[in-house]
Amino acid sequence: MKAPAWSARMTVLRRGDSISSAAFTAVKEASSVGRDRAFARQASFFSMHPFFTFPLLLIGVLTIGSPSAVLIASGCSISSVNVVFADTNKSTLDSFYSLPEVSAHMDMVMASNLDRYVKDGTGTLSCVDARSDDPVIGTPGGDLAEFAMGLYVYNGLTNKVQSYNDVKALFQKFMDKHISASRPFYFHTDEGRLKQVFTAVGARLGKTVNILPHRAPIVAAEFDAWVEELVKSYAQGCGHIRIMIDSPAIYGLLNANIIQWLIRAFYEELWAADSDAKRAKLAFVVKLGSLTGRAIAIVSNAQGTCSGYSPAIPPSLGGSTLFVYTPSAAGAFRTQVMLPFFADQGASNWNSQFFGTNLDVLFTKQLTATLTYLIPANQSRLVSVGSTTIGSAVHDCTGVLGGSQVVDACGECGGTVKDSTKCKKKNSLNPLENGSVAAGIAGGILYLIGMVVLYFYCNRQKAANSHISH
Repeated sequence: MKAPAWSARMTVLRRGDSISSAAFTAVKEASSVGRDRAFARQASFFSMHPFFTFPLLLIGVLTIGSPSAVLIASGCSISSVNVVFADTNKSTLDSFYSLPEVSAHMDMVMASNLDRYVKDGTGTLSCVDARSDDPVIGTPGGDLAEFAMGLYVYNGLTNKVQSYNDVKALFQKFMDKHISASRPFYFHTDEGRLKQVFTAVGARLGKTVNILPHRAPIVAAEFDAWVEELVKSYAQGCGHIRIMIDSPAIYGLLNANIIQWLIRAFYEELWAADSDAKRAKLAFVVKLGSLTGRAIAIVSNAQGTCSGYSPAIPPSLGGSTLFVYTPSAAGAFRTQVMLPFFADQGASNWNSQFFGTNLDVLFTKQLTATLTYLIPANQSRLVSVGSTTIGSAVHDCTGVLGGSQVVDACGECGGTVKDSTKCKKKNSLNPLENGSVAAGIAGGILYLIGMVVLYFYCNRQKAANSHISH
């Protein structure tokens, strides 16, 4: 049964929203009228047929625990921030930010309710790139650079990533197991770099090119031109990935083969996405304009509530631009997602401790390289933004890159289940835990009706027995 409109509205309130007393009264009156009418019709019937009362009670209990596709906004929010320098060896240039400018950026985030909390290890990892108006959880190079690191370390341990087909197979397995419409895989370029690719491909094919193909080119010469140009360093709108391809040694790599194979695998996956569901799993972003971050914000949930969640914030806001790095979320992705994934590949010489340790070492080396060589990141101050969090975490599908308002029959964000009978059972009958406030209210009303009917029936039987005894 479809939940009434008012129940859906109540469950998507965000910080700062309120329900007017008139609206709340209307909700209560609607519930009361429905309950009274139902009682008037059902009391007389069920009092004559007591064996219907117990199924009614059972339905009420089951309804309280049934899952539903209701969205509940996250209850976590930033109440204050502690903004301090995280480096000591850089001077602040006039065009770059110091602490007051970063604080002003965060003040606007809080004033505009633009922070969105995401459970560490579960959300899309965007790039630290400052060209985004949406709240992001950031790491250098985003998902693609993180997964490439995993591939390099896995290969160093097992020697099992030796060709494009090896990378493609592992990427597709990862997409199938860990990626969904509510948690898409991120990769970006930018408009300027893409136009350079158009020029190069056009020159090779002898024609004008002004758009990326939406399907893999059928003609072999065209296909080769695209995949060969798209993986070159000049084609990368992400500076972290571009320098990695140009100078793999300073990024701790023997060569750029694996990162380039992964980029090709991403584009081929994008071209093969022939449905909305498949396209929703790929967050391919083309940035506009030049890279203009003015400070590197290291964002964390430093104290307060919502432990294990990190705040996503918009890097570009009101003319202010920050590189946004969220270390807790990126670290959780490596330990909770990547490490188990590669462990499951069944390599005979697998060593989880080796993998985890070397992944951290490689990331540190690559982060240092980007902070040293990428303009303007190498001119920006590192600023720690420690958030004090209030509220409590409630399941949310919206508001951050990778969020989706599409829920399935089980109430899962970005899920694909259409038959509610196939949903996994919940561990609790709590309606809030199962995502259904409306179902909980309806179940409670049914349960109360059953109790009242049972009460009247018992009294009626008692009176009848008393009359017989006299």
